[in-house]
Formats: sequence, C-alpha cells, structure tokens
Amino acid sequence: MKKTLLIIAALALLTSCEKNQNETKPINVAENLPKDITVIVNGTNEVKAPMYPWSEKYNFLGFGYDVTDKFQDEASVRASVVNMSAYDTGNPYRVDIGTNTEGSWNIIEAESAVDLSEKLSSSIEQTQGLKVFGNTIKDLFPNATVEDKKYVYGYYSNYWINKRYKFFYDQNVNNFLTAEFKCDALTLSAQALVAKYGTHVLNQIKIGSTFDVFYQAEAPELNRSNIVREGFRYALLKTFGLMSGFLDDINLKELNANKSVQIYYKSIGGDASKLKPQTINNKVIVNISEWRSTTTMDKSRFIGTFGNGLTSLDKFIDNSAKRDEVKLYIQQYIASKAVK
Repeated sequence: MKKTLLIIAALALLTSCEKNQNETKPINVAENLPKDITVIVNGTNEVKAPMYPWSEKYNFLGFGYDVTDKFQDEASVRASVVNMSAYDTGNPYRVDIGTNTEGSWNIIEAESAVDLSEKLSSSIEQTQGLKVFGNTIKDLFPNATVEDKKYVYGYYSNYWINKRYKFFYDQNVNNFLTAEFKCDALTLSAQALVAKYGTHVLNQIKIGSTFDVFYQAEAPELNRSNIVREGFRYALLKTFGLMSGFLDDINLKELNANKSVQIYYKSIGGDASKLKPQTINNKVIVNISEWRSTTTMDKSRFIGTFGNGLTSLDKFIDNSAKRDEVKLYIQQYIASKAVK
C-alpha cells in the first residue's frame, strides 16, 4: 500500500513539473515601456508691465483685483481703491510691512481645467467654492482648447517671499479712499466699476519672486490623477531639475499614458533674462539656478495674496443702494466667468 502511494505521488510530481515547464511566463508590460516621454517646452523671459503702476512704499496694497483673471498674478491687479499713504498716516500701526523671508514650492495636479480652477480657487479663503482664475492657462498652449475634457493639468510654483504687506479692513478704511474711486463709485455703473477696479481689494499681499510651470497632457478617462502626477513630475525633473515632492517609484504605465505633453514656464521677480533654454540630447533643459541668484529684494515683484487677503469691492461703497447693486453684479460676473 505504501509503495503504491509513493508511486502515485511521484507521478503527480512529474506531471506538475512538466506542466510548469510548458506554461508561458507572464510578461510584465511595464518592463517594455519607454522610460522617457516627449515633452514640448515653451516659456517666456519677457517681463510685462502691470496694468497700473505700483506704489513705491506699499506696492499693490489697497489696489483692486479681479479674481476671474489670472491666479496670483500682476495681470489681475486693477486700479487703486484705498489711499494707503493717508490711511497709514491717520492710523498708526494699522498697516504692517513684514520682512520675514520664506521660500518653498506649491504643486497642484488636476484632472481637467475645471478641476484646476477649483483647486486654485480653494487655496484662497475668499474664493473657496468658486471656479475662478480662468485666464491662468489661457493662451499658454497653442492649438489646444484648454477646457477640453481630454486634458489634464499641473501647476508648480517655486517662490521666495521678501516682504508681506497687510491692513485689516473695517468701516474706518472707507474714510481713506482715493479721490478717483470715490468719484467713480458715484458716477460709474456697477459693470464699469468692476471693469476698472475688479471684484476685490488687496489687503494682504506678498512680494518676492516665483518660477511657475504649467503642464498639459492628454490622458485617458480612468486613473487620471495618478497619470498626471507621473507625467508632471517627470517634466519638472527632466526639464528644470525640480522635485515634485512625490517620491514613489516611477510607474511607467502611468507615465506613458501622458500624451501630447506640453509645459509652459514663466517667472516674476529676479532677472528673467537669466532663464536660457538649452537643447541637450534632443531635450530642452532650463537651469533656473542663475535666475534664482538674481531674486534679490530690489528685484522683488507682487507675487500674490496671503491669508485673509481679499475684501469684496462692494464693502468700500458707502451708499447702500449702490453697494447692493455692485455686490449683486460681482456675484453675477463671477458666475458668468466660472470655468466650465
């Protein structure tokens, strides 16, 4: 009986070995995927003048700001509302100018233009829940309809803050408005006021320098957040030598799911002429070290708001009927400009 069992066991073992030898070893598709993807690189070292000149002492503190325009950008600054010199003189210690420096980076990955707008909006208290800053990626990617759902996006900002300016709004501030704004508040329509002064007033701002990168790629419908993360961190590292902060091993399947990849870079503050793209081994490389060395205090520019840094324009209008009219128009204006 024992001999019979041993023979059966031996036959089973031989059969198993023969089966394993005949089976095809599973192929890891990722092992055969390229470790590089094609990235089209565009950017600018052109320094554009803002719509309105800033104050030598207070920069853009007390100026208007349109949240439907570009995110944390001088292009969104509008005409001055508060006479900061008069307010500062009449209210000692109510205007604070801080010189504590700070440097770091922010990164956002988005599954669509709407998702990008929502995430940019949520980073500022007064625009949380909205879909604003719609002009941020407008015109950056030629021949692409940015709202097309096939695109995923990334936003990276490497910043250095040299100064912070702030004042806290209360009703007393309305006693120190610019003569031009007081006149316009009486004579201009709500639409014309918002066109000239924007939707909000800047009451907390930071100046310094930023290097910003915008990413666009076509991606399939599934797993888009992981796909854009892989593509964006690849583009940042290979083009600028910048880390995204995501340290997991590269997923080649998700990396190669990024198609028609484009990035656009720009800077504010420092000497933008120091950003010089080079082509090495058929890849465009931009070294930002030389630019970063020029980001000194004297080359600082407006780089956005911080904290509770925006106050709605209607609060600066004393006439209750006109204030309500402007408030309603701002709500309608923001809704009409929402990214869809």
